[in-house]
Amino acid sequence: MINPFTVKKLLDNKNEFAANHPEFFSFAREVFGNKLEEGTEISINVARPNQEPKNVTMTVTKSDLAFLKALQDLL
Repeated sequence: MINPFTVKKLLDNKNEFAANHPEFFSFAREVFGNKLEEGTEISINVARPNQEPKNVTMTVTKSDLAFLKALQDLL
């Protein structure tokens, strides 16, 4: 179970994050603000300084939909 204080802290920091990274936040709201469907492919790439980039790709399954909906509700 998610700690309600953790969720509150996350939501409290949302506005500052959105102000610091408006393009990212806008992208996330556009992509994740709409209903995700089974079969949707999500790719994430992280490139840290002086390290090899790391990336992962996943295909949304039916069992992922409830979790992803909960994440959408935080946006």
